[in-house]
Amino acid sequence: YPPAGEDNYIPVQLVSGMGPNFTAGQMVFLPLSEFVAPRSVRVLDDSDEETEGRYCTECSEPRSRENSSVSRLQRIPPPAIQERSSRSYSQGSLPKFVAGTRGMNPACHENTMNPRTGKMGSFGKELARVMSSDKYSSTYTRSNALGAFCPRFNQLSETRKIEAWVWFWASLGQEESNCNLAQEHKTHVGKKRINPRPGYGYATAEKSQSIRDGRYRQGAGDCRNILTMSGQALCYVSMMKETQLDNGASAYSYGSSYWGPLRPGRARTQVMPHMKRFDECF
Repeated sequence: YPPAGEDNYIPVQLVSGMGPNFTAGQMVFLPLSEFVAPRSVRVLDDSDEETEGRYCTECSEPRSRENSSVSRLQRIPPPAIQERSSRSYSQGSLPKFVAGTRGMNPACHENTMNPRTGKMGSFGKELARVMSSDKYSSTYTRSNALGAFCPRFNQLSETRKIEAWVWFWASLGQEESNCNLAQEHKTHVGKKRINPRPGYGYATAEKSQSIRDGRYRQGAGDCRNILTMSGQALCYVSMMKETQLDNGASAYSYGSSYWGPLRPGRARTQVMPHMKRFDECF
């Protein structure tokens, strides 16, 4: 068991033997900061549901808020989380994009949405599926939900509105983690404090489940598991609804936004250049 007072440990259940001291079915706890799950373990997520996966928790480096070259971005490891939902989102006609002015990691195109083709990746489809569900669709397709990020939002079809939102998440994911679902977000880079608490994942959810449960009272269950692709999609969609959209705000330039790149000033310089590529919004 982890030391008293420590919550940065992950429970795993062995699915095959690992030497004479460990047997199949045995439960062990490993430090999350050092854990990369091999094929011989099954990760148990925060909700005690078994999921298969391998996570890279030490593959990150301090992310830059500056525009990076493609060669710099390509060194970021691709997402390590491959868990898939039993249901998927199907696209019809594909959205069109224009050339961009701000660099984006190729991982964003691979796992979320590719601006060359308009096709969604596996994470983009999962985000779309959640936002299109009965619980969230009316909120995410309501009038001017994306604000200045998509001035023509009200003229789009329901499907295209969801696709515009998927591109929004790709844009935010670029600025938060270079679209790395397994990104570790530290509190400091050197002596500079960049986050109040450790974060994890594509859009920097708080790493501690107890903090997530306390912050998001309405959607606490939706943010219980952030160790899978579907869990992160559900958490971010829930967070945006509860902390911005339900308060009458749009996604754009919200002063008390959980996400720094969406606050006044930074929304215009960090996320807007990406959003302007979604041609039907402008």
